[in-house]
Amino acid sequence: MTEMTTSRQGARIGEWLAFYGLSVLVALLLSALLVEATGGDWRPVVSALLDGSLRRPGRWGETLGTAAPMLLVAVGTIISGKAGLVNIGQEGQLFVGAAFATYFGFLVGGPGPFNLVIIVIFGAVGGALWAGVAALLKFWRNVPEVLSTLLLVAVGGQVVAYGLGQSWLLLAPLGDRGNRNQVSQQLPKDNRLPSPRSVRQPRFRWR
Repeated sequence: MTEMTTSRQGARIGEWLAFYGLSVLVALLLSALLVEATGGDWRPVVSALLDGSLRRPGRWGETLGTAAPMLLVAVGTIISGKAGLVNIGQEGQLFVGAAFATYFGFLVGGPGPFNLVIIVIFGAVGGALWAGVAALLKFWRNVPEVLSTLLLVAVGGQVVAYGLGQSWLLLAPLGDRGNRNQVSQQLPKDNRLPSPRSVRQPRFRWR
């Protein structure tokens, strides 16, 4: 029985890998067709995509760093789907969770490893509270979560933008820094998770 279950799990993982690989291939083919349809040459475009994501030094880490928030959103989608709910507001929940994490990271402080735990916990709490607004609307007023979670993305973005402009919330940038990109002050380096951008690229040639 155990061997059969392991075999099925292995086959399932193989199906997932094949599906994702096929998805990437189809995306590249569609991109190439669109470039050709507009009179361009698809070869330098595909080469630039590979250089920007994999082949150039440090691009592995850059790709992982960009994908991490998307993977968090994907996990949220899976969990809500398993619960029979349609949550499409993970972007807003991610905004609010990141704001909570940064705020309490500044507020609590402390040694780096301790503060990292605080940041992760309060980031999860912030995202859960924002998702809880949609949950409250659903079970109190029977508002469909599809609508409430989607609309709360815009509200969450505005709430976080407001926080980034208020010095008393500890999120506003320093006076000598522009606020064009709505970035908060930076946590100390020992209070941050290691950046995947520091991942060294394997030394091998693709061509």
